[in-house]
Formats: sequence, C-alpha cells, structure tokens
Amino acid sequence: MLSKSSLRRKGMTLCCVGAFVLSGCSKLDAVMNSDQDTLATSIAAELPEEGTTPAANPTFTTRPPKPTTVTASLVAQPKAEDASLNATWRFKGITPDGKVHVSLTNNNDAPLPPEALPQPTLVIRDGSGNPTRIDLLPNNPQTGVQNGLDLPLGPHATANFTYQFDVNPNLAWDATFSIGEVHWQGNLNAV
Repeated sequence: MLSKSSLRRKGMTLCCVGAFVLSGCSKLDAVMNSDQDTLATSIAAELPEEGTTPAANPTFTTRPPKPTTVTASLVAQPKAEDASLNATWRFKGITPDGKVHVSLTNNNDAPLPPEALPQPTLVIRDGSGNPTRIDLLPNNPQTGVQNGLDLPLGPHATANFTYQFDVNPNLAWDATFSIGEVHWQGNLNAV
C-alpha cells in the first residue's frame, strides 16, 4: 500500500507532466497556424503569372563523341570525362567474383535517362596479346546486380554501378573496360 506522501509525490508528478504536455500543444498550434500565411505567400511567388507559360524543365541531349582512354595508374581511380553524356566516370575496381564497380556523375542540368547509358564491354588479352571479349551477365536480383540505371539520374547526381562479367579477375591483368566513350586500359586488378 502506498503512503500519503508517496501518493502526493506521484500526483504532483502527474500534474506537472500534464501541464508541460498541454503547454507544448498550445505553442505547437500557434507555430503551425502562424506559418500558414508565409507558406501560402511563398507558394504563390513560385507560381507563374496568369497568361504566361511556365519555364520548361531542361531535357537531356547527347553531345558529339570524344573518346577517352585512361592508361594512367588505375590505383588512383582517375576520373574520366564522357563528352557525349556530359558525365564523369570513375573506375573503382574489379572484385574476385568478376564484378566491375564504377561511379557516374551527371554533369547536366537535366536528368540522365536510363536509355542513354550504353552497355559496358570487357576485353582481356592473353600473354600473346590476343583479345577475348567477356560476356556481361544479366541482371540478378539475388546478387544485387543491376546493370545500368532503372530510373533517371538527377542533375549533378552521382550513382555507383556494378556490372558482373563472366571472368576470373586474375585474368584482367591486361584488359580494357569500356563504357560510353571512356576506356580504362591496363591492369584492372591494380585498383
């Protein structure tokens, strides 16, 4: 059984908590209602004037190709410009299971549509210099591999891509990975 002093303390605590809750609600209501006029004014300022046409959103357009081959040290993960996409690629490496990782930054003021990205290619050379084109494996939800974009890449946004090839990465000591107008050539394992 609770003593009178214990009951009084619990009652006082309950009253104090209730007072704080109610005072917070009244202040929250005042803040919420005072911002409605400001919000309506800012929305009205963004709407086009009556009788005018709203500005169109920029659309993506390709540019003339300008192939780029990166042969410098791939360990530094150098950036490479893709002039036709107005984008920047970065080679990030190849994993033991044959996944090639790259990132892409959209330098456009418009979204980059998924269909604008070309399929990558991987060519390895044997000790005699004979090239062999390696197959790109299809999308695989179980391994999380999605080749390319499934949605447009926003303006000035960066995305990471994983492309899985049917290759032992130890054979990529003399290889060329190409996507778009950019080609990384050399020891892809060195990254």
